[in-house]
Amino acid sequence: MLTLNLGGIVFPIVSYWLIVAVGFPWAVRIITSLVLLASGSTLYTLQPYHPSIPQKRGPFIRLDGCKDASYCTFVVGAILGLVGGFVPFFYIPVYGLSLGLRTELASYFVSAMNMAALIGGFSLTVLASR
Repeated sequence: MLTLNLGGIVFPIVSYWLIVAVGFPWAVRIITSLVLLASGSTLYTLQPYHPSIPQKRGPFIRLDGCKDASYCTFVVGAILGLVGGFVPFFYIPVYGLSLGLRTELASYFVSAMNMAALIGGFSLTVLASR
């Protein structure tokens, strides 16, 4: 969780300045290389799962749960929660521009939201452990 928030703070700033310095195509290539290098140790150390008990094969998609009203309500609530959690990250720079901020300051809003998520997640973890 900590690395996810740190990446959400660092990558928007790095991507903005890379786009300004070298252009969009090279910025995407550099950021992709950084992500590959950062994930390299994880990709190297992960082992495939080999179950000791063979699993039964079933249909790829099971629609049996759609008959249960509480399950359908949970799925709709989860989708609305995810939309409410992720859509602001796409529109917060536009909101900053509409307030009259410069482009580089508006792009920092995404990092500010991730910093708030880092502080909130860390403080709630500390409070929950008491």
